[in-house]
Amino acid sequence: MKLPTPIAKSSLISLLLVFVYGCANSFIQTYPGKLLPLSETGTVTCESSIQVVSVDGNSAYRLYSGGGLYYSDCIISLKPGKHTITYKYYFSTSTMITQTRPLTHKINVEKGAIYRIKYKMEGGLWKPWIEKLKGKELEKQLKDVKIRIKNRDV
Repeated sequence: MKLPTPIAKSSLISLLLVFVYGCANSFIQTYPGKLLPLSETGTVTCESSIQVVSVDGNSAYRLYSGGGLYYSDCIISLKPGKHTITYKYYFSTSTMITQTRPLTHKINVEKGAIYRIKYKMEGGLWKPWIEKLKGKELEKQLKDVKIRIKNRDV
């Protein structure tokens, strides 16, 4: 039996860490104690390729929504009130990384509301915003968030 080369071992370990990091860090609860019901908190979700750098200046609250084949929507659970979310566009392939500088948006979170970090790419410029969801988009995100929270160990 031929043993893997050090480079193969290193590549395999790196790939595993990226996979585990991506899976483990798509949910942030920004308050201590048990997870509160969606009706008592506000929730922020993300479009693909969003990397949250911090919430309310706390860099321990980091996550990556992923992109491409392994996309995993992010969920940030916040108590009602004023918050800041610092995030950036981050997309990587095996040959390149595309990212922007982090920016901070202020948000006034309401009980039971769901917000989404969205963006457009126009002429090579990244134009992000955070939007309070309504209508069918709200219904879809609420359904998805409930399923994702139910399926994780909280």
